[in-house]
Amino acid sequence: MAIVINGSGTVSGLAVGGLPDDSVDAGSLANSINSEITANTAKTGISSAQTNAITANTAKTGITSSQATAITAALPKAGGAITGTTTHADNVKTFWGSGNDLEIFHDGTTSIIRETNSAGDFHIQGKEIVMKMDNGENSAIFRENGGVELMHNAAQKFATTATGIDVTGAITVGGVALASGISEADQWRLTSNVTLGNDLVSWLTANWERPDTNSYGKLGTGLTESSGVFSFPSTGVWMLIFNVNGHCFDTNTRYYNATIFTTTNNSSYSSSALAQTNGYDSGAGTYLSASCTLFFDVTNVSTHKFKLQVLSIGGGFVQSDTNNNRTSITAVKLGET
Repeated sequence: MAIVINGSGTVSGLAVGGLPDDSVDAGSLANSINSEITANTAKTGISSAQTNAITANTAKTGITSSQATAITAALPKAGGAITGTTTHADNVKTFWGSGNDLEIFHDGTTSIIRETNSAGDFHIQGKEIVMKMDNGENSAIFRENGGVELMHNAAQKFATTATGIDVTGAITVGGVALASGISEADQWRLTSNVTLGNDLVSWLTANWERPDTNSYGKLGTGLTESSGVFSFPSTGVWMLIFNVNGHCFDTNTRYYNATIFTTTNNSSYSSSALAQTNGYDSGAGTYLSASCTLFFDVTNVSTHKFKLQVLSIGGGFVQSDTNNNRTSITAVKLGET
């Protein structure tokens, strides 16, 4: 219905107690328009100038308080602080860089941080970078102006130092454990002469000592000696060197044998290494020396042992000394068995 003003000054078309039909209230109209604009996320039907005007309307005039709150909480395209949790579905990527060079996403199984620029590097920087497992155990530590530590089950196994590296435990190459340097070496010497008859075998069962003057005694734990039987402190491949100095009485035929006997059952001994030295000069009192070397694979320290024997043709004695290694045994662990 239209509102008509007659020439006589009367007005028709007004309803009692309200506005005429087809009329609107200005406040209600504004609220309705603002609601439509807020719901219209695509902003269809309005110009870019109108969109900019809405964005620039800092006073939020003509909109409700709830609408103003929603606008204030929104993150501007120009940047701002996110104060709530964001969720990214599988294979939804976050890109960084003008060329999308860095991407972060989860493919449903694996979490991935990827640098896609072939000309660029991926840097992780910090004063101290610690890589941890899900249970909180340290896996690797990188320190500024310091060392790098690598762990196995939270125990350090590899570390860089100012002079090189420090490795804890065995080093394995191609399934074979390498020695981490010589950790065991020992020497023993005879301290009292042993008199030998003609064509006489003698076991060197007494008067052994570890060098304690003008030389270094041992490295590591060292051998154990009991009545001339030597036991090993650990399994491994050992090198044994037996040196004998002797004196012969016979004037025509003289020689010495130096022999290492080993056992692998702590019972029966067999000749494992033998050395023989001969002397044929015409005068009596010839001094001879013999030396033999053996690699012995010790797989059980309770059953693998050795003892030493000397054989003289022509009679004489085995020389000894409490200050020098005249007749001696040297044992060096070369590596693991």
